[in-house]
Amino acid sequence: MLELSAKKKLKAGKPVKAKATCPDESCELSARASFKVPKAALSIAAKTKKLKTKRLGASLEGGVTQTLKLKLSAKKKKKLIAAAKRKSDRKQIKVIVKATATDLGANIDTGKLKLKLK
Repeated sequence: MLELSAKKKLKAGKPVKAKATCPDESCELSARASFKVPKAALSIAAKTKKLKTKRLGASLEGGVTQTLKLKLSAKKKKKLIAAAKRKSDRKQIKVIVKATATDLGANIDTGKLKLKLK
């Protein structure tokens, strides 16, 4: 019911652009991206830090593809860019895009993408 796609490698600090499609019928979509940053990159005590975007909602028509732009807040974006300065740290940062689609019959489908930073 839900199809998600995106470029597999992203630039730090840029919005995550994912394409979503409900091929059969129209649906309501809710999506969010999260960045898992290792502690070595952030110089903090926690093992990993999750930086999450705000949840984005959209209405999709059946068979129509829509591009979702998931952005971090300015404060979180600054942390991510600082953590991604060294190439060795940048390679360890994982990006996960999760989306949930609900159609008119209240059927729920979820999609998940795993991406990396360039």
